Parts: sequence; C-alpha cells; structure tokens
Amino acid sequence: MIAMESMVHGGIERLHNGAGREAVMSPQAVFRCQGRDYAARHVLASASFHGEMAGAREALRNGLACAGYAGEHGYQLDAAALQAASEQYRAARGLVEAQATALWLEARNVSIEDFSDYMERCLWRQRFSDDLDWIRSDYVPAEAEIERLLWSEAALDDAFDQWALWLARRVALTAECSKNAFIQEEAKEEESARFLVRAGLTPEGVATLLSGHRCDAAWLDELIELEAFYRQKRNALRTPVDFSREMQIRRLALIRIDVEAAAFPAEDIAQEACWCVAEDGDSLQDVCARAGGTRYHASVFLERLPAELQQKFLSASAGQVFHPVKQEDRYWIYRVRRKTEPDIADPEVQERLERALVTKYFDELVDKHIEWFLGRTAMSRDS
Repeated sequence: MIAMESMVHGGIERLHNGAGREAVMSPQAVFRCQGRDYAARHVLASASFHGEMAGAREALRNGLACAGYAGEHGYQLDAAALQAASEQYRAARGLVEAQATALWLEARNVSIEDFSDYMERCLWRQRFSDDLDWIRSDYVPAEAEIERLLWSEAALDDAFDQWALWLARRVALTAECSKNAFIQEEAKEEESARFLVRAGLTPEGVATLLSGHRCDAAWLDELIELEAFYRQKRNALRTPVDFSREMQIRRLALIRIDVEAAAFPAEDIAQEACWCVAEDGDSLQDVCARAGGTRYHASVFLERLPAELQQKFLSASAGQVFHPVKQEDRYWIYRVRRKTEPDIADPEVQERLERALVTKYFDELVDKHIEWFLGRTAMSRDS
C-alpha cells in the first residue's frame, strides 16, 4: 500500500449496501445549500444521470485488464514510482498533510486502500498503454468486479470536481428561483425520457442503478426536476440581446486566427527556418521538408491560444512570422495567414457566446448560494 505517513481513517463508517459488498460511507458533505448537505453519493448519482460515468468505467476496465496481465506475467510496480505518483496526485489537489488527505478521501466515501488500488491501476495503464488493445481482448474483468470498484474509480476521477459543480449550479438555480420556479409536467417527462435513453435503461432497470449509487427514487425525481428547470433557464439566456451584449464583451477573444505552425528540435534550426520564411519568402512547408520540422495548420479562436501568445497574435498582421518560442522540448515558429472578425451568425461563435453566458450566470448563483467543503477547483467548463 502507498505510504501516507500516519493516515487517519477518522471515523469512517463501513456499511453493507444492497448488493452485499462493503461500501465506505461518510456523512461529510461536498457542498451545502440552504442548510441541506450534498454528499459524494449525490454528485456521483448526478454524474451518472448526465451520462458522465462512461469515462470512469472505461478507465477502470482498462486498469483491471492491465493489472490482470501484470499479475499473470509476474510484473511488479516500482514502490518509488508508486509513491511518487501518489504524491503528485495529492499535490495537484493541495493535499500536503496526511490528515487532509484522509479527510478528503473520507468525503468521497473511499478508503485509503481504495486510493492505493486506484493509483496502482493508473500506473499499470500507463505502463501497458501501447499494448492496451490486445491486453483488453485477452483480459476481460468480471462485471461484478467493475461494479464493485466503480464508486472509488469515479470518486477519485479528475472530473469529480466538475461533476460537483454541475450539480451545484442546478441546486443554486433552484435556491435562487424557489419562489418563482415552475416546471411543466411535460418538461419533466421529456427529461425523464432523455435520462433513460442516455443510461440505456428501461424504467424497470432504474432501481438497480439507484442502488449502486446509494440513492432512492426520490433523488432521481429531484434530479429530473433540477435538470428540467436548468434547461428551461439556460434556454431563456439564449436571446439575441444577450448574444449581442456578450459579443461586444468578447469580440477580441473570438477573433479567428488562421495560423501555420512548425516545430523543430533545436533553436538554431528554428531560427534559420524563421529567416527563410520571413526574409526569403519560402513556404513553411518547404522549410520543414528541408530542416526536418513538423508543420501544422489550424484555425482557432484567439482565446484558445496560449495566454503568452494571445497579444502577439492580436497585434500581428497577415503574413507575419514569429521568432522561435520554446514549448516543452521543441522550438516553434508561427506564421499568421489571416485574422477574421467574429460573426454572430457563426455556429461556433454562438456556442462560445452561449457557454460564456451560462457560465457567468450560473457561477454567480453558485457563489451566492453554495458553501463548499471540498473546494471549488474546476470552474472553467460548462454543462
């Protein structure tokens, strides 16, 4: 097991769920709204409701297959590498102290042993990533094993904080509009139908899914109402007036840059290539062919570029070539082909405007109504 100094279990209560397997349960909340606590089981049930658990299930399946192959062929994980991976995982989440780690795990309803097993699966997946296709065909984990471990896999997934935010947005909206909230029965029925399609379930299969998430039918009904109301409010934000106002705010960020890029292994090679393109008028494609570079072409919004390059591209003129920029172990040169002002009729522009409107509106509600207990570390993506 991964050494975690003197990790403290801290009053974790072990219960047996309906399937007869041991599950770790904790009263600690992920967040609170209007005096009501929402725990990890609520977050994971919400993620499952939205069809977001497939990634965790796939990662678990791959990790178990690789671990099975490793065990059969006598492979061993290096203890130092396992410890380093654990420390990196904890550092990325600000879990420096052992006590903080124990409480963080407890809040997610997973044990220290679960965490150790999770890190081992991650390392086995990395080690055999090039052989994963045939390993998966030869080593097929039992579905019962996948179901037994899916909770801890999902709770430790990098997406957990984002799943918590998605739920918090919906809960905060209800808190904000509780006096004026009205959801038509037809809207709830449509949302229920969407859920069954996403989950690939019949109404009869819902009970089994709820049992796996330690939730009941009342919570599913609440999720359906939360989602129906969220969809209703989100659609109300998509007005031409709102889009036009957001366009004025985000016009520069939504300028589309048509750019050529080339990566070279050494700075002097990249600098020579830059001169050939800028001074001699050679094409970047020809220069790459001669100098062993790799050429790329992309059309991207200014906001998608690295922050340190955005001002350069914003002030650049068509045809301008940038001097080499080191990124990781390669040297890059960029050539601006053209810049295009954003068009509000462009579907991609509309999508980004909508995302900005939704994020701004709902995150303000989250700040107003949600008290976080596990931190709020994933605020940039929308759902």
